[in-house]
This record gives sequence, C-alpha cells and structure tokens, in this order.
Amino acid sequence: MDLKRLLVVAALVAVGYYFWTHRAPAPAPASAPSENSAASWDGTSCVRLAEAANVALGDASRLLLHLPVDQASWRDAEGRVQSALGSAESACGGAASERDRAVADEVRAALATMRTLLGELSAGAAGGGGATAIVQRQEEIDRHLDGARSRLRS
Repeated sequence: MDLKRLLVVAALVAVGYYFWTHRAPAPAPASAPSENSAASWDGTSCVRLAEAANVALGDASRLLLHLPVDQASWRDAEGRVQSALGSAESACGGAASERDRAVADEVRAALATMRTLLGELSAGAAGGGGATAIVQRQEEIDRHLDGARSRLRS
C-alpha cells in the first residue's frame, strides 16, 4: 500500500512539473467584448483567452499534487477553468474569413480537449482515478494552440 501511494505521488509530481514547465505566458488584459461580426472578430484575443484557460487548467491540476485533495479548493479552481473556457469560446465566435475560421477551429479543438481533461481531473479529484493521459492531452492542446498561432500569423 505504501509503495502504491509513493508511485501515485511521484506520478502527480511529474504531471505537476510538466504543467509548470509548459504553461503559457500570462495573457494581456482582454478588451471589452464587442459584437460578433467579421470586422470585430479578434483572433489574437481568441487565442490569448484559450491560453489563459490552459493556464487555469494547469493551475487547477496542481491541486491534485496535495493529497487528499481539498474539495472546496478544487471546486473553486474548476469554476475558474470553466469560466475561462466559456470566455474563450465566446471570443472565438463570429469568424468570417476562411483563415479566421481555421484559427477558431483550432482553438475550439484545444478547448474541447481542455474540457475533456478537466472532466478527467475532476474524476481524479473525487477519488475516482481519472486522468491517465494528462501528458498526451496537454500535448494535444499545445499542438492545437500552436496551430492557431501559426495560422493567425499567416
């Protein structure tokens, strides 16, 4: 039983280290949302808000490093992630051009993976196992965000 706990703690520390070293830089303050139209769609804000959601997800995942998980802290962190995901989804609507839609699609794919990972982490926080593919999911999120950034620059 003690070896099992040691392995779980070691795995959680490794995951926490991965999230710590792969976190996105702090996003610039977002401007007030405007109407969803081709003229007002801002791909940079869309990507930055998705990056902020990714950072919030990484912060929430670090709560799992401290066993037992404080459920009140987890619920607060989970709420912050859900809010950040919602903000990013709202900012990514209304893309008109083909390039903008490609950026928005990449970001939406990253957000969907973040939601999946958050669900797995929630199961883990509740003691139900859960997140076994954290690193792979984070790599998938990073690939989608990198793809959105590169499409935004082109």
